Amino acid sequence: MAAQSLTPTKRAQLVELFFVHGGYGRAANALAALHPCLKKPGKSVVFRTVKRFRETGSVHNRKKTERPRSATNDNILTNVLATIGLNPHATSREIANSNGVSQTSVLRILKRENFHPYKIKFLPCLQEADFERRMLFCEQMINNCNADATYTSLICFSDEATFYMNGRFNHQNFSWSADNPNWMREVKCQGAEK
Repeated sequence: MAAQSLTPTKRAQLVELFFVHGGYGRAANALAALHPCLKKPGKSVVFRTVKRFRETGSVHNRKKTERPRSATNDNILTNVLATIGLNPHATSREIANSNGVSQTSVLRILKRENFHPYKIKFLPCLQEADFERRMLFCEQMINNCNADATYTSLICFSDEATFYMNGRFNHQNFSWSADNPNWMREVKCQGAEK
């Protein structure tokens, strides 16, 4: 049984029973006899509780001391948020490198400041001339289908997306923002460049 599951009142009783009965095991047995529905604490629980009482004069848990985080101080916090203000599309690794802190510290700062990564939605970039070309294509397809009933069996359909070798845009990129920006980016769906 962990010491945290005992209430401060039961911990005080445990210390008192230790001094009355003079042993860790006897104190644990006596507490279990007083509280039959309570699981009997182990000797180590009694030992730690008595030791805490002797050192601090209290049966309450010690306050946890948290070491100061030098990597997320106000100066670095300001620099990280300024970097995001200038370029919300920067990755956490880029932000970390530009500010001289670890990526974990950057992510911790962003989480504490309620920034979340948002993916960009892609919309097809349609030009004015596209409507005319689409209509022409549809008319040609209808004429070809009327001329040859098996024409559609000659077409190879594919679900592959157009991609560019020059790294035009990485679909895994995202932007940091406290609120969802609902950013959309127009992308060229068709083209000669691949």
